[in-house]
Amino acid sequence: MSHNDSENFNPSLQNAQHNRNAHLVGTANAWDLLDTPALCVDLDALTHNIHALHAWVRQKGLQLRPHAKTHKCSQIARRQCGAGAIGVAAATLKEAEVMLEAGVGSVLLTSPVVGTAKLQRLARLLGRARGELLVTTDSLASVAELNALTIQTGQRLQVLVEHHAGQGRSGCETPSEILGLAQAVHSASHLELCGLQHYFGHIQHIADPIEREARVLELTKPTVELVHTLRAAGLPLPIISGAGTGTVQAAAASGLYTEIQAGSYVFMDAQYADVLRSETATNLMQSLFVAARVCSIQSADTRHYVTIDAGQKALSIDAPGPRLREPTKANSRYVFLEMNTVAGILVMIRRYLGVARAWISHPVIAIRRWHYTMICMFLKARRLSTSGRLTRAATDTDTQNQTWNPCQKCKRPVD
Repeated sequence: MSHNDSENFNPSLQNAQHNRNAHLVGTANAWDLLDTPALCVDLDALTHNIHALHAWVRQKGLQLRPHAKTHKCSQIARRQCGAGAIGVAAATLKEAEVMLEAGVGSVLLTSPVVGTAKLQRLARLLGRARGELLVTTDSLASVAELNALTIQTGQRLQVLVEHHAGQGRSGCETPSEILGLAQAVHSASHLELCGLQHYFGHIQHIADPIEREARVLELTKPTVELVHTLRAAGLPLPIISGAGTGTVQAAAASGLYTEIQAGSYVFMDAQYADVLRSETATNLMQSLFVAARVCSIQSADTRHYVTIDAGQKALSIDAPGPRLREPTKANSRYVFLEMNTVAGILVMIRRYLGVARAWISHPVIAIRRWHYTMICMFLKARRLSTSGRLTRAATDTDTQNQTWNPCQKCKRPVD
């Protein structure tokens, strides 16, 4: 946080929930004092993941552009850039605004900017951004709007053409469409063609590594040929951006990409931990979990049901259920149960008192649900076993939902 940021920050303007655990930083026995549920980060594991993947990607001669939609936190983004990332990717204009205003040097907006309101926001961002902003497009109409916008602002804008990768979400499908769009960007007076985006989110979680690699090669082979064709036509494509956490190794081997958009690697949720369990090249660790407190213990036959204070609003439910971080029994598991229309979460364990910690299954959804502080801690076994002390805290920037930006302690709202 800059000196000016600290001067202008007024804690009274913050939602009280944002800082409800911040006072515990440096406090002994902090686990017992946590106001739960609390979204927590194992800072040692997070730091390991950042440096491990960045080193691996550099070794392959590629750049890493982590996707900030995973954490929505400018402090984590700055750690990633400090470890060598070329910049970050952002899924929304709001995320791009926050990252650039936080001092991130380069942001690629991976979704097309459409509509008058967002184009006006883009124009304002171009005028005040301290770093580099790149955008994507998949239509001639979008190219015309972007060029008209930059003519008005008197600035040039770097553009990547998006190639459809089989997900049915966005991007041009045929080589002729890509060629025509790339030529339109290249000939536009205030746009600079700088590359191609090719991202396939739908194959990131294929469990079989052989099948996943085969799907990557199937999708990238025609794109490699397309890139050769475009470059032969005199079109500059210095950046080929895409891939993700589940396909880093196969994407690096494909020969297509210059930069990788992995995002979930910083947290390695339970789903990715399963998918990448056999891939030890980067040795990534799970770092994000939710701490919850046991509210009630009930017994039925030989089973014991423990209710905790973290339900569907605290944990992601769009993927396989969360898992106990420290299960007291091999078959301990979470189950969501509807009781009189009130959603509860039960843990099937022998008997467990105190704070339960669970790996979440999808960080993007979980972080969108959390409007307050992420507590980052050094979870060194000996230190926590003796004092339970939280040694460092960082606040999150939930750019989807929250009113204020506690990560930058910004004086104005993130709308």
